Amino acid sequence: MTVIRFEPLDTLFFRDGRPYNREEQNQAGVRSLFPPAPSTLVGAVRAACARAMGWERGAWNTGISARLGDGSDLGPLRFRGPVVQWNGESLFPAPANLMAKPTATTESAPSTLLAPADIGAACDFGNDARLPIANSATDGAKLLGEQGWWITSRGLEALLEGRSPDPACLVHRRKLWETEARVGIARSGTTRTTGENAMYSPSHVRLGRGVALAMEARELPHECIDALQHRPWPVGGEARACWLHPDEDPLPLPDAPDLVVADRRLHYAVTVLTPADTGAPPRPGEPGYAGLPGRIVSACLPRPTLIGGWDSRTMEPLALRPYLPAGSVLFIEATSDAVGEVEALHGAAIGKRTAWGFGLVAVGLWSQHSDRTTEGPQ
Repeated sequence: MTVIRFEPLDTLFFRDGRPYNREEQNQAGVRSLFPPAPSTLVGAVRAACARAMGWERGAWNTGISARLGDGSDLGPLRFRGPVVQWNGESLFPAPANLMAKPTATTESAPSTLLAPADIGAACDFGNDARLPIANSATDGAKLLGEQGWWITSRGLEALLEGRSPDPACLVHRRKLWETEARVGIARSGTTRTTGENAMYSPSHVRLGRGVALAMEARELPHECIDALQHRPWPVGGEARACWLHPDEDPLPLPDAPDLVVADRRLHYAVTVLTPADTGAPPRPGEPGYAGLPGRIVSACLPRPTLIGGWDSRTMEPLALRPYLPAGSVLFIEATSDAVGEVEALHGAAIGKRTAWGFGLVAVGLWSQHSDRTTEGPQ
């Protein structure tokens, strides 16, 4: 197992779902996503390893394919993450069950956690849907994840225990990265002249001091691990580059709380840490969603994340597909005999493409109805 830290030389660019092809119109303000999809970093690591093994261009030979896979087949490789790190500490998008009300003097007021209501309500999901509620006043409160807040491992550990995190565990994204508008013009490789629709203006991401991306990789060829750290490698679009720093320490993740069984029932919450390829979104009462033991009781879900990518073999973009976004929280009820299976989920992955790093989850408790508020981030 190797953890690879990505430290950019300059800015980074990970395009969103908008078309970004030469000679197309409307190439102004093309937004860069951050953090990137796991598949983007997996592709960068595999390409760097292939170059270290002698590949330059074209199809990989059988020797490289046997050790790095080929295309959508990862072969023996397995990845987990990525996570954002700030001065060596892991950060995660604020879960979608964490809310706070902005005030005039501080950026947020006391925060509160959402949990399934004790009594069902009639809605589009049925006549007995236990929608997420908070036990304290939430007039004007907003989801912290949608406002750009991130949470440390220590803060997420508190949340997994059903407690609101300490304000010091919440970090706004403006401390982590900024966006920079760039302007460029495409030129012919032969005539060195331009034509119509040649102007473009992507929006790059500049990471703050001490900010990096970290991803766990398993079964990387040993000769590649040493070669990765001797030069910068292309990562993402616009020919941006990163230093890749291999490390043997495990990927820092929050600890899981002890699960509680009452009346032979186990109530647990699953927090999604990287986008999950689960197909259709969860519905109340659905059993075995994405392979999770028990039935869905309720959920706090941000808008789906649309992820595509680039096929380097065909030199074409991949179709966009919806993923369960990082920060999603699923509330599940299972029987008491599922405790061991649920405990094994913490730090594992759900859904499809888990070997690529998609679907990393953390397991916690439902928040209690008492002591759910504390001072929010300053």
